[in-house]
Amino acid sequence: MSSVIVLAWNSERRELRFLPINGGSGGTEEVSILAEESAAGVGLECEATSLPRVGEFVSEAVGAVGIDETTCLLELSGPAATRYSAKRKDRSRIRLTDQGTGVPRTEVSPVSVGLDDDDVEQLVQKALPFWLFATPIEEEILGCWEVEGGLGGWRERRCTARAAKAREESETSARKAEREAAEEAKHRFVNPYTFVPLPTTIGRRAPAGHGALDRDRLSGTFRVRW
Repeated sequence: MSSVIVLAWNSERRELRFLPINGGSGGTEEVSILAEESAAGVGLECEATSLPRVGEFVSEAVGAVGIDETTCLLELSGPAATRYSAKRKDRSRIRLTDQGTGVPRTEVSPVSVGLDDDDVEQLVQKALPFWLFATPIEEEILGCWEVEGGLGGWRERRCTARAAKAREESETSARKAEREAAEEAKHRFVNPYTFVPLPTTIGRRAPAGHGALDRDRLSGTFRVRW
């Protein structure tokens, strides 16, 4: 059995729209077209109560978008569910606001809805849709998140985005350093005399002078036109 929030039922198209609860992690809306033998029973369940409501799929065949003629059994024995937007109020509280009216509904602790400290920090930047149940289910699950891949998928995308941002910042910093080094090289003074080699040893003796040309010395001329 799998717990879901049944969002809507269309008897003419035998179309069932629902949201997986996944232990409170949630997911995104899915659609299944039911087989005729299943549509009658599901229709009776949906018409006998108000939607959205928590229910249980008895069949494992449901749960993938685009399934044709799905056969399933549905029990809508769970509480009603209402869609809110969740945003951090402070480090210890999450505020749930009615998405239709914009009126704050209630406040919950981050731990009670599956969030860690890093998740709470992210809620400052962007509110996430959260389905709050009228009464808790399955070991005090207060509701579930409406986000692609559930909370796990949301965290994974955040990690990927952070890694990409870090790479971009690193590459930008490297390019800036290269530009600065090239600009500095343009104005750096290079002493040409640093390239003139010096002898390994220097023999100290009296200067040869200019009075006469010794045998071990050479003389000559250069002809130059300027």
